[in-house]
Amino acid sequence: MIEREYQDVVQRLNYVFVNSLGLHLHLCGLKDYLLLNKGDFVQVLLENVAPVLIRPANLLYRHDLTSKLETAVRSSNAYHDSAEVLKCVDARMLELGHGDIGWDVFTLDYRLEGALKNVILDPESRTEYLRVFNFLWRVRRVSYILGQSWRELRPTSHINNDNTSDIRISARSSCTSMTHFISELHYYITYEVISTSWIQMEKELSSHLSTVDDIKAVHKRYLERIKQKGLLGGGGKLMSELHGILKDIVVFGEVTNSIEEVELANDEQRTARVTETIYRVKRGFERRVERLVMELGKFEDEELRFLGIRFDFNGYYTRAKEARDQRDRADRLRSEEARNERKRKEGAV
Repeated sequence: MIEREYQDVVQRLNYVFVNSLGLHLHLCGLKDYLLLNKGDFVQVLLENVAPVLIRPANLLYRHDLTSKLETAVRSSNAYHDSAEVLKCVDARMLELGHGDIGWDVFTLDYRLEGALKNVILDPESRTEYLRVFNFLWRVRRVSYILGQSWRELRPTSHINNDNTSDIRISARSSCTSMTHFISELHYYITYEVISTSWIQMEKELSSHLSTVDDIKAVHKRYLERIKQKGLLGGGGKLMSELHGILKDIVVFGEVTNSIEEVELANDEQRTARVTETIYRVKRGFERRVERLVMELGKFEDEELRFLGIRFDFNGYYTRAKEARDQRDRADRLRSEEARNERKRKEGAV
């Protein structure tokens, strides 16, 4: 009797959460907007906010951001989403730091109220969602930057300058390598992390009648899987390397924006500076990717190891590192031989 009544209560609870409170509806909303799973909306939002987010953060106003958000919703497939979801989506700024620009402080938020908030969006879960959003937003930002850079680097028939043609060739090569890296990273996070974690959560929620504690536990495991795999082990050294790579791409985008101006000026000194900056950024990017590939290869997780293989682009970064290590060993050997030779001569004297 007690067991049957307990099952009746749990069944009623499930009905209330799913049908009255919209559990699945809001989980989808969190995935689409805080985990950036609604692709066309994210692209429109990027195009709308990019001109605004390059400003200093202290010159941004929240009503400008919410206006851009509303425009992105109306201009994308998000317009057809449930009104219950859309009223929860908001845009705001994080706490300002010295020297921050809009890109550093912009975030989407999901404002859920009532009983469901305590189940799937408690303070800890909210923090995890915003942490993952911040990382995904940076990835989408650099993807947008690379698209802009590629258009900037198209051959220009109105410019005929042999000194600067090499800049475009070098920059296009770098842009291709960076685009490959970001495309592999984006595919991995979207399909191999978020989508697979979502499917697993749905299976766990539908496998049996769930209590409130069960729903919270399943959702926590969902977020933990995304954090551990999407943030490459949850943070630490790998994320530090990855953030460095994203910063390199941002600098690369800033440099490519100035190439046409340099070409038109036909200034050899400026051309040399831009060429050196592109080379320095490319070198830093490649060194970071090499280290990232090596560290991913040490993981027990098969998917993370395979991500490193895909980053490696047919062994390109591994071969480059091996060749550089070989040159370094040869240089050290020559230096040691030279020191020994000097000591021998000094001893003979």
